[in-house]
Amino acid sequence: DYRLKNVIGAVTGSGERIDALEPVAFSWKADGSQTRGFLAHKFQEVYAQSVTGSKDAVDADGKPVYQQMQPSTPEVMADLVAEIQSLRARVLALESN
Repeated sequence: DYRLKNVIGAVTGSGERIDALEPVAFSWKADGSQTRGFLAHKFQEVYAQSVTGSKDAVDADGKPVYQQMQPSTPEVMADLVAEIQSLRARVLALESN
């Protein structure tokens, strides 16, 4: 809600943050199924608010406590939209020449 926010300005630096992401192809150890995505601790380096937990964390019994990742947070969506808008403007400018 806008009443709760002090707008600082337009999103800047979205391209640099998007470029800093490291998408990977991987297979799950449990069943070998293959997919694409991100390693949570690497994603956290770029979008800290989109990942909870700590890399390599373990509980009192030494069992892994896995990080949780939510790549569709407002901070990620804002960068994606800002970058798409920027690219569309650049394409329009090129097409207009």
